[in-house]
Amino acid sequence: MMALDRQGWVTVIAAVLLALITLFTSYDHVELFRALTVDLPQQAGVPCIAAALATAVAEAQLATGRRLESEAIRNRAEAAADEERRRADAERRRAIEEARRTARRARRQARCDCLQLQVQLEPNATHIRRARDMIALLEEYGDID
Repeated sequence: MMALDRQGWVTVIAAVLLALITLFTSYDHVELFRALTVDLPQQAGVPCIAAALATAVAEAQLATGRRLESEAIRNRAEAAADEERRRADAERRRAIEEARRTARRARRQARCDCLQLQVQLEPNATHIRRARDMIALLEEYGDID
C-alpha cells in the first residue's frame, strides 16, 4: 500500500479528478489553427490517462518521502539538541554541587584553623573542649583530610 501523507493524498486526488475530467470530456477531434482537423480515437487517450495517473502517484510518493525524511532529520536534530541541553544542565549541576562542597570544606577548614589558633594562643578548657568536639564531629562524618 502507498505510504502518503495528507499533501500526497491531495496530489493523488487532484490527478484522479483531472484524469476523470479528461476521460469524460470525450474529445473525438482537434482543430489546429482552423486549417487542420485531426481525428482522435477516444481509446487512444486511455493509456495516456493511465500514464498520467501513474506519474502523479509516483510524484506524490516521492514528495511524501522527502517530507517524511525532512521531518525525521528535524526530529533527530531536535533530539540531539535536547540531549546536549540535558548534558550541559547535568554538568552545570555537578559544577554547582562541587562548588558548594568546596565552599563547605573551606568553611570547615577555616573554623578548624580558627579553633586551632584559639587553642594555641589561649589554651583554656573551653577552647580545648571545642577542639575535641570538632575532632569528634570530623571523625564521625569522615571529613578528616
